[in-house]
Amino acid sequence: CQDMWRLSGIERDVYLYSTPEQYIADYKVTSLLEKEHYKEGIFELEGAVGGTASGTSSIAYTLKDASDKTVLEGSRKLESHMREDQYGKSTICNIYYDTPDHRLIRESMEKPIYKEKLRLRSYGVPKKEDLVFVELKKKYKGVVYKRRVNMPLAEAEKWLERRECRQASQIGKEIDRAFDFYQGLAPAMVLSYDRIALLDKDDPDLRITFDSQILWRKSDLSLQAGVWGQPLLEDGQRLMEIKIAGSMPMWLAQMLDEEAIYQISFSKYGSAYQASCRPYIVRKSSKYA
Repeated sequence: CQDMWRLSGIERDVYLYSTPEQYIADYKVTSLLEKEHYKEGIFELEGAVGGTASGTSSIAYTLKDASDKTVLEGSRKLESHMREDQYGKSTICNIYYDTPDHRLIRESMEKPIYKEKLRLRSYGVPKKEDLVFVELKKKYKGVVYKRRVNMPLAEAEKWLERRECRQASQIGKEIDRAFDFYQGLAPAMVLSYDRIALLDKDDPDLRITFDSQILWRKSDLSLQAGVWGQPLLEDGQRLMEIKIAGSMPMWLAQMLDEEAIYQISFSKYGSAYQASCRPYIVRKSSKYA
């Protein structure tokens, strides 16, 4: 029967417990094998922090083997504040357009007050009918403005490569102006990477992304050619970007300070261009469909 105080006693055991002001409300552990050789393990931890306390919260974890030896440890500090955005975990593919003498990236690396880049972006390896994004990325006095339109890949290629199917929108006219101003714009480099994109639960203007497996190439300059190229980062490195319109929230500033994470200037296209201009030891290229 239902437990009620008016009945003669409670028919089952009842426990009362208390929690601290912040506590682990829920967690999920997923263990997988990497798909290429099925030899490396993948550990994923999702956690939710509950309670009413303010400030930075974190979930620390330690993974041990059968002999009680620690094989993995770390902490999770973003889950209580961030969630995955509409793209979540994705593979991003880009074609960067430039002049024959690489004017756009050379001028960008000189850090002028105003600079711009033109790229064609897809999420995953697209087919001709899949939507892609034509994006003119402008930066003025440190503030980034992204002007982009979406359309099927086949239409984007006609527009950018053969100057057909021009767009009548304001953004389309700005992109056409770039082609008129920078004579000889053409595909110059393919950049691809795996991204985890997070969005602040309270402030949609705050986004944090983590990029890994950043690959670049200067041949087969097509989004349909797949994801492969020369690695830009060392093994195990990740590129973290904080994208924010206003001031940084206190919890994020405190977390960065605790983890000794400091801001640096880094351009994926700029770094890949520099790598392509100097002799380097060729590391094994990564390639997957």
